[in-house]
Amino acid sequence: MYAQVNATNSNSYIERYKAILLQHPEFTPFSWGSNTIYIDTEYTLYDVDKNGIPELIVKEDRSKYYIYSFNGTDVISSDVCYWSYDECLYEYEGNGIAIHDGGMGNMRIENVSLYSMVNNKLVWSGELMSTEECSSFDELYSFLDSLTPINDFLPITDYSHLSN
Repeated sequence: MYAQVNATNSNSYIERYKAILLQHPEFTPFSWGSNTIYIDTEYTLYDVDKNGIPELIVKEDRSKYYIYSFNGTDVISSDVCYWSYDECLYEYEGNGIAIHDGGMGNMRIENVSLYSMVNNKLVWSGELMSTEECSSFDELYSFLDSLTPINDFLPITDYSHLSN
């Protein structure tokens, strides 16, 4: 788990989030067979709990996500989240974030789940749709098309999202 970073006021989350980014590697290796590529570690900001202070979302490799919130004093790390798909985050109107996740192979079941911030932790709050329950993958993908993707990730060395 990455270190907790203290802050002195609610406006200082920007500098505190920059300090968190420095704790992550700039890139991670991704291997398949005899091939290895290096994937930039990326981040974005999204106000999951709609409290006016965005959460910091850091994506390492293709499916490992770290969610950080700011409580006015400290940056709080939520648990590491492993989701199956790259580009799987979607905006949600209330307290939460929609996640497209699922399996591969013979038991390919895909779902869209709601995760909410509770006490500065990201927790599973329910399933919004699943291919087990809908009539087709097309129906699930149509549902995803109705959501706004969170796809404005930047390399962690680009502080554009954290500019004052």
